Amino acid sequence: MIHGSTDTHAYVLRVAPGRENMLERCLDDDRVVIGWPGMEGLLDNAMEWVPFRSIVSEAYYPDATSLRKAGAAAGHLWRFIRDMRLGDFVVVPAPSRQFYVARIEGDAQRADAEGVGYWRRVEWLNGKQPLDRQLASAALQSRMKIQGSTASASDLVADIESVLADGRSIAAGEPAPTFERDMRKALLASALEQLRFGRLDPFKFEKIVQVVLDSLGAVDSTITARSLDEGDDIVASVLPLGLFELKLVAQVKHYNQVDRPLGSHVVDELVRGMEKHDADLGVIITVGEIGEDTEGRVQELIDTGSRIALVNGERLAELYLDHCLESH
Repeated sequence: MIHGSTDTHAYVLRVAPGRENMLERCLDDDRVVIGWPGMEGLLDNAMEWVPFRSIVSEAYYPDATSLRKAGAAAGHLWRFIRDMRLGDFVVVPAPSRQFYVARIEGDAQRADAEGVGYWRRVEWLNGKQPLDRQLASAALQSRMKIQGSTASASDLVADIESVLADGRSIAAGEPAPTFERDMRKALLASALEQLRFGRLDPFKFEKIVQVVLDSLGAVDSTITARSLDEGDDIVASVLPLGLFELKLVAQVKHYNQVDRPLGSHVVDELVRGMEKHDADLGVIITVGEIGEDTEGRVQELIDTGSRIALVNGERLAELYLDHCLESH
């Protein structure tokens, strides 16, 4: 389970103390590591920054003319020892444009072995499998290009959670997210937003639906005058294979209360409209959601031979984007 609360922080960490890549060993041992071994006292949580930096300076940069290098090293150690908390994310860049994500499971411990100064117990997420950097947002990809040992990524927690969700989808056999898929998803969300809350009144919405039906192959479509509407907002013909003519009746609802799905009364309205025109096909189209009772009522009619389809807001947005936007 991924902890996505506002208390969750994230860090980028290169597990290569002394320039030795220890990623494989870290994966095997369920830990992350950082270098600078041989110092005592840094695990004292009461110690403030200046004495913390002084220990690093005296151990590694005793002849330096400034505290710049000691400050940089101490900053990485401080982040690893002090800033990281249980439940935080750690993003670990890997070769071949991949990366791993772990969650902190333990406090910092002193190691003093093989160039490792300190280590932390972690849970490797995504089944210990690497993630392709192309799955990550541009901001997260950029953050993984750090040259130092650590970097804060707490502003990218949502991006990390998103890429982990994509990893689970891929593991389940779903297609990998791509720029094109992300762009389509954004366009569909925008189209749905406009259909629900844009500059449309019920009459304009009927015109939009008429355009969609025409783009899908309907012919001779007409919008029924309000005074004559009996569940037949739009009437059209469809010509399968160009050999048959079927009558289609559409019941159109510019009903955008997504928290209150469209009720089953619309089915009865559509049935009256179909009977009026002796229609072969019926469709209910809305910008909102369609209730389970409505779906159940339609299924009952389908089981007795009626041919009725339901189109909710998301499906309508897809149809409009795919068939109408370019030409209208």
